[in-house]
Amino acid sequence: MRHIYTCTVDGELRLTFSADLADGSSPIRWDGEEGEDRPTVFQAADARSPRDAAELLNEWLNSEGGAAWEDGEPVRVTEY
Repeated sequence: MRHIYTCTVDGELRLTFSADLADGSSPIRWDGEEGEDRPTVFQAADARSPRDAAELLNEWLNSEGGAAWEDGEPVRVTEY
């Protein structure tokens, strides 16, 4: 079952993504700037936890031109 996760920094929403982490071949998807459901290069097997998935996505977004948060910021990952 796909779950939705939010990443916040000091209460500010920075990233929303979805994944079925129990199914290794399930894609990890994120909500883009316009709220659209966008694919990523990752599958659930790439992450052991929602926190791992969030870190992978943030590193990938940074390589694409814009991280959701900077290193050292206190990120909270919660299931929606």
